[in-house]
Amino acid sequence: MIKGPELLQMFNRAFERWGLPEVIKFDNGLPIVNPHQLDMPTLLVLWWVGLGIKPQRNAPACPQQNSTVEGLQGICERWVQPSKQPDIETFQRELNEQLRIQREVYQVTRMERKTRIQLFPELENNTRIFDQKAFSWPKVKEYLAAQVWQRRVSQQAFRIFNIQIYVGKQFKGMELTITYDPIEEKLMIRASDGRLIKTHDKKVVTEQEILEYASMSMNVNKLTTILYGTS
Repeated sequence: MIKGPELLQMFNRAFERWGLPEVIKFDNGLPIVNPHQLDMPTLLVLWWVGLGIKPQRNAPACPQQNSTVEGLQGICERWVQPSKQPDIETFQRELNEQLRIQREVYQVTRMERKTRIQLFPELENNTRIFDQKAFSWPKVKEYLAAQVWQRRVSQQAFRIFNIQIYVGKQFKGMELTITYDPIEEKLMIRASDGRLIKTHDKKVVTEQEILEYASMSMNVNKLTTILYGTS
């Protein structure tokens, strides 16, 4: 399985080539999503948020929500025939070539026999230029502040952001609501009646943590060089 920093670097290379998308849709598996806490954004997702990209997660077990990608994967598999490729480098070169044909050569019959690059010229003229230095921590805080999480207390604690937060035995079995305060940069924990019962003062995620995670990807070069060539 591809690790998070490797995938982040692959996307960064794609952003360098095509510019930043407005939205990224994704399914519910690692490394983009933690399948054990589907509602919690990973550092990879928060990196995208800080770049100004809106994350959009598909509902579990609903591949039809990503039907275009699912269909393209099937086409690529038939055209590339992975089982017949002798090694990963050859496979990736063949895949890159077939994707080029899909964009620049294949004529879509139902669209006046135009190629996809003719139908969507904005792909080559995306004004949303990728700049790693433009990462915005305030955008991340704004995103987190818009989230509302629900957790049920087991015994005297619950888990969120991969941390255990203790609230006391009196809340055992209770459904709590958790929000993020972007000014104090901490979690606010409320009972079902809206009453604030606790704040979690330790920061659950920091700007430095996201930037360090992103910088880890800079050391991941072998696979991305195969995929996109040298920068």
